[in-house]
Amino acid sequence: MIQDIEPARFDNAYKIRAPRADDRVICYRAGELLIRENGGEDGTHLPRYDEIAAFDDLAPEDFRYLFAVDGIGYMLCPSADIAEVDGLSFERQSALRKLPKPQAFAGACGMHLAEWYARNRFCGRCGTLLEASASERALICPSCGDTNYPHISPVVIVGILNHGQILLTRYAHSSYVHWSLVAGFVEVGETLEDAVRREVAEEVGLKVTNLCYHKSQPWGITGTVLMGFFAEVDGSATVTLNADGLDELGEARWFTRDEMEPIMDHLSLTHEMMESFWLGHTCADEG
Repeated sequence: MIQDIEPARFDNAYKIRAPRADDRVICYRAGELLIRENGGEDGTHLPRYDEIAAFDDLAPEDFRYLFAVDGIGYMLCPSADIAEVDGLSFERQSALRKLPKPQAFAGACGMHLAEWYARNRFCGRCGTLLEASASERALICPSCGDTNYPHISPVVIVGILNHGQILLTRYAHSSYVHWSLVAGFVEVGETLEDAVRREVAEEVGLKVTNLCYHKSQPWGITGTVLMGFFAEVDGSATVTLNADGLDELGEARWFTRDEMEPIMDHLSLTHEMMESFWLGHTCADEG
């Protein structure tokens, strides 16, 4: 998955420091990330600070340190008005697949933090401009003292099983056209298990039992942490698409292992769970 970057090491300790020439830069604009295509020995990569500084008059003190990978810092660029020259261009999140895996993970985490900073410039209680904490990753209101931490939304992903089959779905209105699993946000007051049962009932009209936890994944692109479960159908396996009346899914069908297409993307938890089913390595099989 995208976070599996070993032997590289991710260090998200909070620091305040000036940028260095070899730091990587997260420059985020409306869902897009600045990437340099085929940049010499580095290949396609997130730009270094010295590459950004060479083209734009940006003050070093305006850059914000985010985290490090193998001792190389990642800085948040203070402006999205970067010149798209010399191979530098803003690209959608799918461009993360072009990057070395440690940089792809760093890019996703950087997008998460960039979006949080952008959405939280002013205090939600009194409207005062927020200030960065000197000791932790938080934004503090100098007027009323309210403290704002990065927002992380919990999401459940469910591999629904039925006698050697798995239920795969496609979204109704999305640019993503590949098969996926049932998924949804955890609501206020819900356990993860309750969220699994509710999402399955709402989206495909099924009841499930024998829930077993698979893995989790930070997914900075959407500011979420994903938690994967496998579950078995309890009763009828007849699918009622969009049972909650919302037009979210466009298609859902049962697949045997032999009917599944090869899994090409190994970055996401969804695809790892699909591959685990294909290999017969789900926690349901092991149980």
